[in-house]
Amino acid sequence: MIRDDERYYYDDDDDIEMIGGNIIGNIYSKISGQRFPDERHTPLYTDKGFKLAEFAGPNTHVKFRLLNEIEPINYTDKTSEAHDLRFLLSENENDVRYADNKMIQSLEKGEKEKLDYAVNLKTVKLIMKSKRGLEDYGVWDKGSFSSMEGKKLNEEDRNLFRNKLNQLEMEGFGLKTF
Repeated sequence: MIRDDERYYYDDDDDIEMIGGNIIGNIYSKISGQRFPDERHTPLYTDKGFKLAEFAGPNTHVKFRLLNEIEPINYTDKTSEAHDLRFLLSENENDVRYADNKMIQSLEKGEKEKLDYAVNLKTVKLIMKSKRGLEDYGVWDKGSFSSMEGKKLNEEDRNLFRNKLNQLEMEGFGLKTF
């Protein structure tokens, strides 16, 4: 049985993993206005000042955002949306690494073509490169932050995620067939 509360995830074997339950993370979620207590989205700069990202950051509730037609706040956030969708559809470490690399490439394109504020692009790119490096050096497990359970998605969710990713890919956010 899978049970969920604000601090712990209990899997079928009753192994407990802490997710988003640390004190600093909980404080950050409350004072920054995260939509869900386990999300850790970063503030990104916009024409109207800093605004909390909808997709840039771990533990994004992607399905909620898609069903409620919540849009990314800028190019960096849209790149994060495509990355999140690839994560959800991922089935193995190679799919996760592909998602990470594609995101970094999209952020570099954004820098080159000045598609967003440099502070957003550089900060998120640094975070992604750091994640990739920590995995490469064995500090974090490869595929960190992804369940790699794309095969287990029900057909409705898979289609929702795949259709949105296809739309983003047509807009230039990378190509990958799942």
